[in-house]
Amino acid sequence: AAVAYGTETVKRALKIVGPGSPWVVAAKSVLSSVINTGLPAGPSEAIIFADDSVDGGLAALDLLIEAEHGPDSSAYLVTHSRKVAEAALAAIPEHWSRMTEQRVEFSRAVLTGKRGGIVLTASLEDSYRFINDYAPEHLEILSKEPFAHLGRITEAAEILMGPHTPVTLANFVLGP
Repeated sequence: AAVAYGTETVKRALKIVGPGSPWVVAAKSVLSSVINTGLPAGPSEAIIFADDSVDGGLAALDLLIEAEHGPDSSAYLVTHSRKVAEAALAAIPEHWSRMTEQRVEFSRAVLTGKRGGIVLTASLEDSYRFINDYAPEHLEILSKEPFAHLGRITEAAEILMGPHTPVTLANFVLGP
């Protein structure tokens, strides 16, 4: 309300953008006639694809970045590499130890529920098939050669390439 109307100490904003919890979406809806609130973004939906050239700990970190948005989000790590899947699974407790209790609860709910987790496929082709069938809002391709996979993935709204492009980068730097 302060940024929509302004106060003696808070300057009125021109626009409020970005995703948020159901509470943020409700607040933006109430203020939409007062200030430009952009699109009413809801829960996050992402797949982190990792081939056998990447560190599973990094893959786990990017997975948790998405899973911590809230229990209504969707976050999957998809890989054909048992080594990457096992390393990611082993890294999750260490990452959780540095997160707030609420964010741990959110990510645990996503990763142990029906909308998230680590998917170990039988082959690279099966990974592509899973991604294309799911058609995620956000897809991060973790690979030393991300462009090698790009032609095989045809169904994703946004594709981020390489280990330096987590979905949060797109949300906050590139814009919604």
